[in-house]
Amino acid sequence: MGRWRKTPFVAILTQDYLFLIHFARSYALLVSKLRALPEMRAAAASMNAILNELPLHVGYCAQWGISEPEMAAQPEAPETLNYTRYVLDIGHSGDALDLLVALMPCVAGYAEIGLGLLQHPATDWTITPTPHGSATMAMKAICRASAPRWRCWKTVWQQRGSEARITELSEIFTTATRLEAQFWQMASTPRRRLGRDGAGYRGPWPEPACRRPSAVRQPVVYGSPAGSGCRCSAPAAPAKPACCG
Repeated sequence: MGRWRKTPFVAILTQDYLFLIHFARSYALLVSKLRALPEMRAAAASMNAILNELPLHVGYCAQWGISEPEMAAQPEAPETLNYTRYVLDIGHSGDALDLLVALMPCVAGYAEIGLGLLQHPATDWTITPTPHGSATMAMKAICRASAPRWRCWKTVWQQRGSEARITELSEIFTTATRLEAQFWQMASTPRRRLGRDGAGYRGPWPEPACRRPSAVRQPVVYGSPAGSGCRCSAPAAPAKPACCG
């Protein structure tokens, strides 16, 4: 099993923190679109589970001196914006089934990852402390938390699903799955670290090479808006995790 370097790991934790806030909003929206109390309770429980997950991200980043206000102040990456706003747009424009399908790639992906890690002989649980007491327990908790969401999806499908909707729902699921993959892939892709105004560095991760005294100036602009004056060479791409092939 592979490990992320610190810089992309911190970056993805920060973006996932922002991502989860919007996904909690998506489940709150789902509650308003459901009619039966059991499904409403399941959606509300999912929202609470997401909100309760945020302190895990905050705790990790605190180890490197990054506070929660600093995490919340980070600009959202395009992948974060694309994914979360797509799901919210589906929720606002469609019904509960549409929204559940848009949310499903995240749920299904985590469940599959959890099961895969539990069963993989090379998984090293000793390097991943969690509030659950062990990473094994944490992965089992993730799998258990997915079960009510699957039951909710099945119930809503029985109430509102039909053969006529399969093509449209498949398109929603495919798009959300693609956006999910792009969201996680961004941690392994060199990218610029700019502020909200696009004019300068803003972030808890290490400063770009162009801000360091030893920066090597090159004639090629990398990851900078026009006229910014940043002409540093592109940083090397972080090593791809072994688990991603």
